[in-house]
Amino acid sequence: MTPNTIREPAWAGSFYPADHDELQNQIQAMAQQSTEHSGQLRAVIMPHAGYIYSGQTASYAEHDIHNAKPQTIILLGPDHHVGITASHICQKEYWQTPLGRVKISEKTKELLDAYPQVFQNNALSDHKEHSLEVIVPFLQTWVDQFELIPIVTGQINPEPLASAILPLLNHQTLLVISSDLSHFLDDTEARIKDKNTITSILNMNLEQLTRNDNKACGLIPIYTLLIIAKSLNWQPQLLHYATSGDSSGDRSRVVGYATIGFYEED
Repeated sequence: MTPNTIREPAWAGSFYPADHDELQNQIQAMAQQSTEHSGQLRAVIMPHAGYIYSGQTASYAEHDIHNAKPQTIILLGPDHHVGITASHICQKEYWQTPLGRVKISEKTKELLDAYPQVFQNNALSDHKEHSLEVIVPFLQTWVDQFELIPIVTGQINPEPLASAILPLLNHQTLLVISSDLSHFLDDTEARIKDKNTITSILNMNLEQLTRNDNKACGLIPIYTLLIIAKSLNWQPQLLHYATSGDSSGDRSRVVGYATIGFYEED
């Protein structure tokens, strides 16, 4: 196996621990408050900041993700660093974290070939983007074995992206959306804005979701999920909300975090 076949971690030691045992213990400790919800989890929105800020909120998905037992996980997160205009889809064979390697699904090559207007392969995005990377150790801890389809979204139309993803979805596939909410408002203002964003998601109101600025850095992945959820009649439920002020104590300039599950009724 050559280095060119592995997507190496870029943010271990900053967003999350680089040591295997420390990372695993931290994730397991944060998940103690997770509970089971009715219906089968089909998709989930999780935040992607440093674990000391958003890890507790992300961990509220633990129980339902574990119970879903997905064989394939499609992971969508926004581009923060490169400025891509399509969706980057990783063409490595494995995704490496301090917890080990995850096999990248062969479906990534099929998507790249079948939808050249939607997907590109941008090596710089592999080296820099954190929105997917910080989610993967959670998934490794909660799911025994799975293949990964990692997608970084640029400034694109969510509708063709949703159309490309939809045929891949079955009861062995979980769709995970990586997104934080509002950025760098004071805590009171952030909570008002985030409440409106969360309400738009729970009501699956696409028009309202896009109406205001500073809603979510992962707006395109969220919008893509809502298109899919409406077509498949998945029902959303808020699992947890917090701001960075809850962990840092600094409420003058915060980031909002929410974990929202999308369920299929039993």
